Amino acid sequence: MVLSDKPPHKQPRNAETLEHPRCRSDGGRNNRDNIALACKRCNEERRGMDWLLYTSYRRGEIWELIECAPPCAHRRGS
Repeated sequence: MVLSDKPPHKQPRNAETLEHPRCRSDGGRNNRDNIALACKRCNEERRGMDWLLYTSYRRGEIWELIECAPPCAHRRGS
């Protein structure tokens, strides 16, 4: 495994990148317990989204949850 030395904007979409499962903006640190490999596309798409939520989104599980959720009161006419 070799990470590219090219600047991020010149790397292919499937390039390996280092990702912080707990975002640095949420207090995640640059230690080994908070670093994972991710393709560039996933790393860029996820941005500040929680890692578990993003994983569910990529697997298509979010739409299953939305379809199973009861309708909101304002949509029922209440």
